Amino acid sequence: RLARRRRRRVRAALVPGQRATCRIRARGSAQRVAETRTSCAGQNSACPAMALCESLALFILGAALLIFLQRRQRYAHWRDIDPSILKNGASAKKLAACGDADYVIVGSGLGGLTSAALLSRAGFKCVVLEQHDVAGGSTHTFTEKGFTFDVGVHYVGSVLDRWWSPVRKLVAVTAPGVEWDEVDEVLDAVVNDVTGESFEVHKDPTKKAAAYASIEAGSAAAVRRYRRCCFLTKLVAFTLLGCKLLPRWLMPKRLLGRAWRWAFERSAKDVLARCGLSERVAGACAYIYGTYGEIPSRTPFAMHAMLEQHYDKGGFFPRGGSAVLGLAQVKEINDAGSHVFVRARVDQILLEGNKCVGVSCKGVAIKARCGVISGAGVANTFGRMLPKEVGAPILAKLKGCDPSLGFAYLFIGLDGTAEELGIKNTNLWYMAPGGSSNWDHDIANERVEASAEPFGSTDERPPVVLISPGSAKDSTWNERHPGTATLQMIAAPMPYSWVEKFEGTKPGHRGPEYDAMMDRMEKYLLERYLYRILPQTKGRVVYTSSASPLTFNFFLNAVRGETYALAHSLPRFSVDVQTSVLHPETDVENLFLTGQDVMTAGVVPSMVSGWLTTAYLSKYAILKAVLAWLFA
Repeated sequence: RLARRRRRRVRAALVPGQRATCRIRARGSAQRVAETRTSCAGQNSACPAMALCESLALFILGAALLIFLQRRQRYAHWRDIDPSILKNGASAKKLAACGDADYVIVGSGLGGLTSAALLSRAGFKCVVLEQHDVAGGSTHTFTEKGFTFDVGVHYVGSVLDRWWSPVRKLVAVTAPGVEWDEVDEVLDAVVNDVTGESFEVHKDPTKKAAAYASIEAGSAAAVRRYRRCCFLTKLVAFTLLGCKLLPRWLMPKRLLGRAWRWAFERSAKDVLARCGLSERVAGACAYIYGTYGEIPSRTPFAMHAMLEQHYDKGGFFPRGGSAVLGLAQVKEINDAGSHVFVRARVDQILLEGNKCVGVSCKGVAIKARCGVISGAGVANTFGRMLPKEVGAPILAKLKGCDPSLGFAYLFIGLDGTAEELGIKNTNLWYMAPGGSSNWDHDIANERVEASAEPFGSTDERPPVVLISPGSAKDSTWNERHPGTATLQMIAAPMPYSWVEKFEGTKPGHRGPEYDAMMDRMEKYLLERYLYRILPQTKGRVVYTSSASPLTFNFFLNAVRGETYALAHSLPRFSVDVQTSVLHPETDVENLFLTGQDVMTAGVVPSMVSGWLTTAYLSKYAILKAVLAWLFA
């Protein structure tokens, strides 16, 4: 009671302003917190945009967390997937029971499987039809006499062993559970088989540039200029190819024209010379042309620059072999309720007027409610599956776009592990260029293309011989195939004229003349290259199998034995061809394209083409995929 009286006397003696101050100080901490909250709530109510942004951010974070948790619980490791799903054979009964689909995808390459996986996860019913007896396109493997061989993947660039890698995330969205083994620090060992000069290509860009400069004294500045040009050209090239997300009528041809010409209408040979590189150093820098299958004078510099930069941070190989890429994607498609069939050659794309309504396979008409996506290449799509009056005018727009070069393959099985035989997981490139400098790849290729006799029948050497140690790149090989190792040899190019007279025959029944030619070539590659380069393998070879461009015709449905579908040539990358033909959208309504013809050859470009086609078809599907990519 006395305290209250004292407080009253103090307040009576104060002026009004001092009384207010006294009251504020007398309030408890709980009351001050309540006032602060009320003030903040007032500010938020005065700014509804802020509240909306906060709500949207919470929603995105919640959705991302949900996707992340679902992926952690749902996806199987590649070891746990039954490999028989890659060989789900088609029959008329199965196809009829499958019924109609939202999308029918022709071809099971990485582009087609990526599109099917993304669309299936968004709720669309997809049916993938593959003419080969195993799904996966060029990532498939085959097994003979206990040896498993990868037919198309030798290494993949970028940084695939880091969680933040965009390329790793790109693969993880449609092929979860895939793991990667890093190739040695030395990705490629390159030897000029004419002059004896050699250099090693490291994953470290600085060491790589030093290796190029070691070919000729005083070329370091020109090599740095070349490397800068590669970096700038790659940025421009990816930006321009990304414009395929837009409908064809929206693509700003005039705006793109100058930048496109700068990146895609200058040959690699011309730009290498403009960078100040001598013919010898330019030839060393162009050794990688075997990876994209076109000589430097015919290919755009952008194609060369993208490959040069692609391996700057190292090379990687799928753990378990290249087939695990297709295996994981087919598992995704099946889990989403869609189907993948092999031995399912599409006879015809069905039309109603100028609208695509489905396909015919094994006498069964499969209707496609939303459209047909072809990953079989433009030559097959418009030349074989569509009526001539529809496909011929489209193919006529591909002026000067020829099929890519064909290669000769030799698959080798060894008695002994790679460690026992001292085989490193580095690709060995043996080049035989021509010209006065003995570094001109164009002259060597033109000489072989004009030759009427295959390798082994004359003294003519292949311009490129690649020895790829497939088993040494896979850390699980010894566990899956103990006591063995494999090598793959590629001799390029192998002109189609050498085997054209055997066209129409089947493997194993091509006749004694063909068998004798391939035996000579096999013996030549073993004696002239393998036993000289890796002498420890002599006497340890227990299995060999060779392949020619005709093998590509039979198994991969090539037209003239081409390895990379359309050649990566200057006409292919012209503005008109890229915007009018090699685009996800076609002149036929509800017929779409995907695969390496839409982008370029390779694991990453093929998968990107699947993303581009999906983005063009369904904004919901690509939004869901992008959210999954962010947290993959």
